[in-house]
Amino acid sequence: MASDRPVDLDAELDRLYGLPLDEFTKARNELSALLKKAGESDAAAEVKALPKPSVPAWAVNQLARTRKRDVRALLDAAERARSGKAKKTLRDALNEQREALERLTNEGRELLEAERGTAPDAMVQRISSTLRAAASDPAAAELLERGRVNEDLEPVGFEALAGLVDAKAPAASKRDEGAELRRRLEAAQKTVRARKGEAAGLHDRAEEAERQAAKARKTADRADRALADAEAELRSLEGSA
Repeated sequence: MASDRPVDLDAELDRLYGLPLDEFTKARNELSALLKKAGESDAAAEVKALPKPSVPAWAVNQLARTRKRDVRALLDAAERARSGKAKKTLRDALNEQREALERLTNEGRELLEAERGTAPDAMVQRISSTLRAAASDPAAAELLERGRVNEDLEPVGFEALAGLVDAKAPAASKRDEGAELRRRLEAAQKTVRARKGEAAGLHDRAEEAERQAAKARKTADRADRALADAEAELRSLEGSA
C-alpha cells in the first residue's frame, strides 16, 4: 500500500551523498524502501541500484558541499580553458584551474585525515584526478557540483594534457615550448594507445567467451539428443515388457 507522505527524492539524494561513507549502503536501502512504500517503484529500483561511492569519489562529494566556491572556480576555469583562443587567455585559465585544483586536493587530503585517520598519497592523487576529470566533462561537472560522484574518474583529451602543464612557469623560448608540446602530445598518444589496448583486450575476451558459449551450446544440444534417444528406448522397452 502506497504511503501518503511524498518523498522529496532530490533532497533525499543530497542527504544520502553527504553521509559518512560507511552509512551510505544502509541509508540507500532505506530510501529505496521508502520510495517503494510511497508507490514509486521505478525510483525505488533506481536508488537501490546506486553504487556505493569510492573513497576518492566520496571525498570529492564532501568537497562539493564544504568548498563550493573552490569547486565553482575549478569548473569555471576549466570551461574558460576549453573555450580560450588567445594564448594569454588559455594560460590565465590554466593558472586559475591549477590553483583551484591544488586547493581542493589539499582540502581533500585534510578531509581524509580528519574522517578516516589516513590520507595515502595514491588516494589523494585519485581525488585530484577525479576533480580534474569531472571539470573536463559537462555531465560529470554537474555531478561534481551537486556532490553525487560515484566512482574515480580519469581525465582524457584536453584535460589529460592540461594536467601536465606547469602553468606557473614563465614563458619559454619557442624551442622549449615546442619540446613541451611534443612531450604533452606523446603523453596523450600513450594514453590513447593504452585505451585502445584495453579495448582490444576486452574484444578478444568477448570473442573467446562467445566461442566457449557456442561450444557449450553444442554440448548441451548433444546431451539433449542423447537424453531424447534414451527416453525413447526406455519407452520402447517398457512397451514390450
